[in-house]
Amino acid sequence: MSVIYLEQNIPTLDGKPVVDNSSHPMRKITNLIAQNDGNWSEEVSKQVSSLFSSLAPNWNSSRHQYTKDPVIDALRRSELKDTNIGLEIGCGTGIYSSLLKDAFKSLISVDLSIDMLCECSVKDSFYIQGDAMNLPIRDDSISAIVLINCFLFKTEMKRILKPAGKILFISTSGDSTPIYLSPEQIESIYPNSDIKTAVAGWGSWYSIENIKTN
Repeated sequence: MSVIYLEQNIPTLDGKPVVDNSSHPMRKITNLIAQNDGNWSEEVSKQVSSLFSSLAPNWNSSRHQYTKDPVIDALRRSELKDTNIGLEIGCGTGIYSSLLKDAFKSLISVDLSIDMLCECSVKDSFYIQGDAMNLPIRDDSISAIVLINCFLFKTEMKRILKPAGKILFISTSGDSTPIYLSPEQIESIYPNSDIKTAVAGWGSWYSIENIKTN
């Protein structure tokens, strides 16, 4: 199936940092996992955890308000039919959790870095320190998985998502985001799925459903 490109609803405002992150270490890891999530090893996990733990103290102050635009747009336009349990993977300091908790009856937020979780400001969400390749979650139990600037682990996502569930893959700075996948990459990972994408503000998002067919 081909990717459906939706019209841009939230305009791209001036001031977006122009950064080429195509060679960023996190982009390289993103691409490796997209090719085969078996490339996620204990060594890579420690590398990623160490990096984000070092960034945790200043993470909240370094985020721009406009990075919420693609999250807001994705929640509005992805047509989530089942909002019982949402899973936010790579939640970091929880700066997007406040948006997500209003979209779901229950929200579980997971991050690899305990230092990131210790900086969370949204206190009424359920936070877990864990590895997205081995989540303590039952099979076929999650209504929607939200990945904001986060790696895509195909095998584990397929295991825990309900048959009618959706994945929202959001890049808050579009292709300037270090952790980013192009439409062609998303389509190659999920060739038999229904995929929609849109640009929103400085970022972009994908809605992916029927992933069990891949």
